[in-house]
Amino acid sequence: MQYSTWAADGQGVDRHLFGLKKMLAPGEEVPEIYTDKTFGQTNHWELSTSQLSSKFLDGWGYGEVVPDGYGLSYSIGDNYVRWTITSLKRGTKELSHYLAEAATETRQMMERGATAESMETAKL
Repeated sequence: MQYSTWAADGQGVDRHLFGLKKMLAPGEEVPEIYTDKTFGQTNHWELSTSQLSSKFLDGWGYGEVVPDGYGLSYSIGDNYVRWTITSLKRGTKELSHYLAEAATETRQMMERGATAESMETAKL
């Protein structure tokens, strides 16, 4: 949990390694870690997400971070979840469909839970 907290705050090891790579002078040899296949795979973010929830914004978005990926911005309000999907190489309809399906199922689950809680309270 601590590492996740650091990473969410931009303090994860990936940010430090990124910063060190950006500090290389033009023409300077790139350290071996940056050319490692596994390291490269851990930096290929096929799905990049971010949220910005504000009653003052109607919608927003940003682009995907890799050419074959998706950018998914979302906003959570009291009675809605809104998202924007971007992609250069892929269709976004399928991802949007499954997000809507998951959001609907989550809403239904929460409504059932609220109904069950109300019934329990009424019994008391």
